Amino acid sequence: MNTNEVSVDSRKTISMRSAIVVLAGLAVLAVLFAALSGGRSDEKDSDEPLWTVARGPLTISVTEAGRIQNKDEIIVRNETDCSLKILSLTEEGTVVKKGDIIISLDDVDLESARDSAALDVRRLESDLMAATERREILKSQMQSNVEKAELDLKFARLDLERVTLGVHPQSLEAADANITMAEEDLERAEEDYAWSTKLSGKGFITLKELKADELSAKQKRLNLKIKKSDRALLVKYTHPQEVEKLGSAVKQSEMALDRNRRLAKAELTGQQAEMFKYEDKLLSARKELTKVEERLVACKIVAPADGMVIFATSGGRRRHQSRERMEVGATVLPKHPLVRMPTSSKMQAVISVQEASKPKLSENMVATVTVDALPDRIFLGKLTEIAILPDSTQSWLNPDLKVYNCKVELDSSDEAMRPGMNCEVEIVIEEYSDAWFVPIQCVLQIDGQPTVYVQKKDGVEKRVVSTGLDNNVMIHILDGLSDGDEVMLAPPLEEAMKHDNGSSHASPDVEGVAEPAAE
Repeated sequence: MNTNEVSVDSRKTISMRSAIVVLAGLAVLAVLFAALSGGRSDEKDSDEPLWTVARGPLTISVTEAGRIQNKDEIIVRNETDCSLKILSLTEEGTVVKKGDIIISLDDVDLESARDSAALDVRRLESDLMAATERREILKSQMQSNVEKAELDLKFARLDLERVTLGVHPQSLEAADANITMAEEDLERAEEDYAWSTKLSGKGFITLKELKADELSAKQKRLNLKIKKSDRALLVKYTHPQEVEKLGSAVKQSEMALDRNRRLAKAELTGQQAEMFKYEDKLLSARKELTKVEERLVACKIVAPADGMVIFATSGGRRRHQSRERMEVGATVLPKHPLVRMPTSSKMQAVISVQEASKPKLSENMVATVTVDALPDRIFLGKLTEIAILPDSTQSWLNPDLKVYNCKVELDSSDEAMRPGMNCEVEIVIEEYSDAWFVPIQCVLQIDGQPTVYVQKKDGVEKRVVSTGLDNNVMIHILDGLSDGDEVMLAPPLEEAMKHDNGSSHASPDVEGVAEPAAE
């Protein structure tokens, strides 16, 4: 026999304990019935039922129904991020190898989504390519415009330099040369006229020849005046005007070059922004395509390791029956657990403990587990995990009910034990071989203190007591009572309500087993 299993004698002891618990419960019910019917729980003449205090064994424990599951297991979920129907699935209990397909999900809609996503990717790739080509064409055109503007500016500057350093000095030199030649011509003409005047006085030339020489001198004088005027016009008007004109052309060329450069930058920036837009859209489309392809792959759910296929819904509380049923045609939700695959033979029991019982529990408490399918076996274990937050999946039935999931690791298991089997877990909180206790309804909270009503010969005495934990049937009395004290089973609630606004007792609500002393 496995040393971790409870012995036959121990099982007999537990069976006797359970029998005592049943008898105690029946006794309490009888007392309550007597109280409601105006009877009494002892042989003394009294109008009220009484409980005679006596020391005896007392066990404070929490007992909850639960289910068996593997301690170490791999949870296989619907990783497609969408609700899909089951097309095929492996029969529960089948032993599979790593990589075997265990569930196939309907992927028709995902295939359509993949084709649509692939079409979007190809369209955006084409748009991005066209935008890239447009940018290259625009870049070439803008570069050509800038180079032409640079060439125009260069020519404008050369024209200004040519006029300033070349044409104008030559023109000025030519004007000066023309004036010098005109002056020499005038000088010769005046000498000829003076000589002709002398010859005409002596009668050597005619008057007509004299007039011709006079006219020639006048023409030479007028020609000199014109040449001087041309030079003055060149210096004062013609050259400055041409310099201004060419300088303006230089400035216009400079502005045209700057304008073309700015325009090229703006146009290229806008085209680059369009390319970035298409790149971002293409990146998003590729991500969406990858996501859809991953979903398609996830539609074929394979075994992550060698092991047995156990449906995640087996043995659990089915909050939504249609959602949790594992069969062909059923719809599974995103991230919904589908299959559990045990990775070790260790077992644990999972229970839900009410909020009132949670403060009394602590890890490593000893527990006994009985499995419905194995009624002749009792397994030992210890409390290994207490949930910090209440189980939200239980709030659909009663929003005010708060239960906390707890796990009890079994010291041993049985080959016949299977995940999902129903079980009952008893966690021993405190166990006394000799203690005082009274039924829980005997204790009232008056002025914030636990109080009982003790029947005395001369009447009823209200007595403050010190209490420990209760097990929903009996409450542990630490101080204030002694053997033989008779406590009222139906204390006057009116007085308690008058003092504490109706508080019946302050003991936590903990399920367990009470073992009253034999009378």
